[in-house]
Amino acid sequence: MASILSHSESPVVAPITDQPLSKNVGQTDGPGTTSESFVSFYQKYTAGLMRCINALDVDAVDKLVKLLLVTRAKGKRIFFIGNGGSAATASHAATDFSKERFSEEHLLFKAISLTDNTSLITATGNDLGYEQVFVQQLKTLMTQGDLVIAISSSGNSENILQAVEYARSKGAYTVGVVGFDGGKLQQLADTAVHIPTKNGQYGFMEDISLMIVHIASIYLFEYDQRHKEETTIIIDL
Repeated sequence: MASILSHSESPVVAPITDQPLSKNVGQTDGPGTTSESFVSFYQKYTAGLMRCINALDVDAVDKLVKLLLVTRAKGKRIFFIGNGGSAATASHAATDFSKERFSEEHLLFKAISLTDNTSLITATGNDLGYEQVFVQQLKTLMTQGDLVIAISSSGNSENILQAVEYARSKGAYTVGVVGFDGGKLQQLADTAVHIPTKNGQYGFMEDISLMIVHIASIYLFEYDQRHKEETTIIIDL
């Protein structure tokens, strides 16, 4: 493929200096400088990411996985909600748990992302306010005993808090997947998975929340292969 630059042109490169950058640049543990190489930044980022992964409470994730199994065994729905990058994770999670690999009828997860209906979200946001975009969908779709998984870096998004509060009031079980200091969601949800990140470390939070989705969905697929003939599985929470 031909280069988009002509032979007479050179790419524009910012001058390299050692001026310190804002402490939030890269959202890793160190401030960095304008002369930091990509390799150095990559190593710093992945080292910070591994520290967060190693500090994660695996027992909390294990409880989440058991809740997914219990909800499926009862034939109930699983709703995922989130904003921004967490909205993408919610959509990704619903996709992974709805895949054809869970093909046996009694092994299907009724997983639904409430972040995907753009028309409904924008209509609700425009008419009733953005804080209502998930509550209104839950009013239509959710029943007692369903599971609502709310993903929020700050744990303080109003539309997430209102959705979780509504879900609890109607007998659904709620899980908060939170970062930073956990925010209000960590206390409001029935249970929480806290991803130990510093305030503003959205990259680490979003990386690990998606990692949890992948590990949980792949684990449950392999779990199903080992228990394929069982229609009822008793889980001790």
